[in-house]
Amino acid sequence: MIYIIGKVTYIGQNYIYLESNFIGRKIFIKENEKIIFGKTMKFFTTEIVVETSKGQSFSQIYGFLSFNEFALFNRLITLPSIGPKTALNVLSNDSDLLLKYIINRNYEALINMKGISEKIAKVIINNLGDVYEDKNSIEKQNINNQKQDVQSDEEKYIEIIESLKALGYTKNEIEYGISKLDESKYKDFVIEDILADIIKNIATRKVN
Repeated sequence: MIYIIGKVTYIGQNYIYLESNFIGRKIFIKENEKIIFGKTMKFFTTEIVVETSKGQSFSQIYGFLSFNEFALFNRLITLPSIGPKTALNVLSNDSDLLLKYIINRNYEALINMKGISEKIAKVIINNLGDVYEDKNSIEKQNINNQKQDVQSDEEKYIEIIESLKALGYTKNEIEYGISKLDESKYKDFVIEDILADIIKNIATRKVN
């Protein structure tokens, strides 16, 4: 599930109910997300399996209106001590400021942001401080999917790989994410869809 398009039927404090194809789903969202009740909206989603102390398991869906924040969320949950709820709290802050502080390794500014403790700030800076070359790095993964230029599949894969490198993923992580793709599910080669699946594949390996 790369994204879900559906009608917002309920808005909670940090979640919504989204109806799509006669199925209602509970989707956890970041604070201050601009949700409109009754509107049909598109959410980039990550489904995470949670195991209880009694050996039971259940899944939770986390959704984002922005593909950039979806990508950063999947990056954050691979870091030590950062689970999906903590990552969601981190992303409730201004994304541009968040990345600026990470790039500049501005620890003091980071811990003054909502929902970011000293421990979490250290984890984020130590793991991501040198990942993003500049404040636009996270935006580079958007790979200009609005372009009308005709590209071969090979050229599109090159574009995907370059976008993943810009996000800080290693060669091994990228190769793993691509190896787990089920290409038969894609009727058309939509870069945005394939890129989202690769990111989710990498995140799943780290979480597991």
